[in-house]
Amino acid sequence: MKRSKLDDKSEKFIFIGYDNNSKGYKLYNPNIGKTIISRDVIFDEEGEWD
Repeated sequence: MKRSKLDDKSEKFIFIGYDNNSKGYKLYNPNIGKTIISRDVIFDEEGEWD
């Protein structure tokens, strides 16, 4: 199935801190064991992890 450019691309990550080498947030996804650094983040403080 081919994705449209309007399809959702978001993923849920846990905020773990700030990156010292860039202006970004360190984020962790425990479902896949992946850590990333991103500047484009929307925080959902009211939500729960599924």
